[in-house]
Amino acid sequence: MKEEETPIGEEASEKEMSYAEAILILEDKGELSLEILASDLDKVKTGIKNLRAKMNVSLKEANLPVPEESLSFVSFSIAKNKTDERVTLMISYKRRGTFTAKILPPITDEDL
Repeated sequence: MKEEETPIGEEASEKEMSYAEAILILEDKGELSLEILASDLDKVKTGIKNLRAKMNVSLKEANLPVPEESLSFVSFSIAKNKTDERVTLMISYKRRGTFTAKILPPITDEDL
């Protein structure tokens, strides 16, 4: 089991994490879920986006391919009471210029 994994039923331990560490886990697993203070939400999202942008600039300058995926952030409150100020932030990659859709079969005259 890797260091950042927590067995089912056990609570994850809290630790300081750099934006670079978050991106490394994201690169390795393809997604990352964090429990953070609600007051840190914007700071964490901006920090991860800025570091990823700097990494992409470095790749371009080195004439290396830049990843086509963009970062996707989803956050929601996990407050068990009014004094709990934590949120879950889920970060993953999403292909740029795409959306999620279900392709339906064509409608025929019989369907009308």
